[in-house]
Amino acid sequence: MILSSERNNGPGGSLIYNLKDSLLFIRPGQREYAPIVLFCAAVIVFAGVAFVIGVPGSDFNDRDIYNVITRLARTLTYTLSRTPGQPVLDYCNFVFRSFGGNLALQAWFVVVSAAGVTALYCLVRELGGAHPFLAVLTLALNPFFLTHVGGVGDFAVSSSLLIISLLLASRGKALASGATLALAVGCRLVFCLYLIPVSVLLVLTMNARGAPFRQCLRAGATAVGVATLLSCVEYGPSFSFWGWNLLHNLPFQGMKYHTSVFLFRLIIGLGVPVVLIVGGVGISLIRRARKGCVLWTNPVAVVVAVLMILCCMLYLFRVPTKPDLTVPILIGIILAVQFCASRRWAAALLLGSVSVGLVVFSPYDRQRDRYGWHFEEGWYSQNYQEAYQNRFQLDTVRSLLATLPPKSLLIARQRWTIEQSDHADLESVPRLAGVDLGLAVAFRGLGTDRVIIDPADGNLRELLPRVTAEAAPGDRMTVFYEGSSLGVLRRWDHLDLAQYGRLAALR
Repeated sequence: MILSSERNNGPGGSLIYNLKDSLLFIRPGQREYAPIVLFCAAVIVFAGVAFVIGVPGSDFNDRDIYNVITRLARTLTYTLSRTPGQPVLDYCNFVFRSFGGNLALQAWFVVVSAAGVTALYCLVRELGGAHPFLAVLTLALNPFFLTHVGGVGDFAVSSSLLIISLLLASRGKALASGATLALAVGCRLVFCLYLIPVSVLLVLTMNARGAPFRQCLRAGATAVGVATLLSCVEYGPSFSFWGWNLLHNLPFQGMKYHTSVFLFRLIIGLGVPVVLIVGGVGISLIRRARKGCVLWTNPVAVVVAVLMILCCMLYLFRVPTKPDLTVPILIGIILAVQFCASRRWAAALLLGSVSVGLVVFSPYDRQRDRYGWHFEEGWYSQNYQEAYQNRFQLDTVRSLLATLPPKSLLIARQRWTIEQSDHADLESVPRLAGVDLGLAVAFRGLGTDRVIIDPADGNLRELLPRVTAEAAPGDRMTVFYEGSSLGVLRRWDHLDLAQYGRLAALR
């Protein structure tokens, strides 16, 4: 029975649907061609973005991910780009690049990402969401999704596979939903947490269609079992070789550290406008609850959205490393707004999602390691610059070193790939000033007294005083460093690079 056909014209007003009617499956091929058109348009747009971003991509791990492909191609040796690995992503990257080069490598990212936003459109529409196209734009134009649709990192494809799994769950397809989620887990292990919202959506939607509750539970258990079994198959070889060390990623640093960094990642990842919009929708819901108005059009969708947000917050709190990890939180917010708020709120969320790509309002300056609210370049620009450095940093560093005086030491992340280094005159510097080094190199054409060392080198702390204050006047080196490593070394290694040298811009 339909409860009401009236519209509430308040801030969160929307048509009240009967739950079962809102979950009816509308076959796109029979009634409309919107998903097909949307998919084709997304492929075209994402292909353009992939062309601009290039390979390896815009994630600072992309160099290591690309090197996994290179080692597989040359020696059939599988290495980890990061713990605990990403076997499905690495396998697909290797296969597509082997058959079609970098063009095919980018193509599979573009296609899966386009399928993901199309699945979001179908999911919102079939669950009774009021504005599915706004939902698609909010995700597709978000900088952390858009700038990863053509690189070798997983943020866009893993999130897309998660959405496809949710869509299949909403249609009652337990086996397909579990298998698709397993593919997402194979790209990022922590996505195993999304077994919770996927299985809940599957059980509740089947029950809403009139299936016996026992059958619904059986379907949910099937999806969980399939996803778990396939995930074990995917990660089994890695665990059998490396053991439980695969799970040793970021050591726990205490509640104070994780809470502060977690909140910081949320603010700069989602953006202050999105945080304010979420707060505004929450206040609107409280006011409507006091007036006895309808709070949502589909409680199942809202429950799933909240579960997605909580699951993502859980692992972001534990490993608050990248703002890109907030993409599933954004997906949950998109779903919640679609079923709890009006078109104006959905449009505002779209603008907020895009705004963080244009400008970031941040409480911490990472380049200068200073606290204080300020404006930074948006994530479109920052991720493009990261992608540019991943492609051309070797040339940039060489050009910079050529302008520096002899006996210079540059502390900078080495972002070039194995293939890029093969075409350069690099040579390893295993020892400097009596200190053994593992991540130091020099260009033969510029002289071995101009050295680049990665800030991750474990003996950097010992090296710096030996080449500056402790060295004889004729043996001292001039130290330069890139800003991105300043704050990290201060917090983690209690090493202040500003005491030993000065900032150098790698542009």
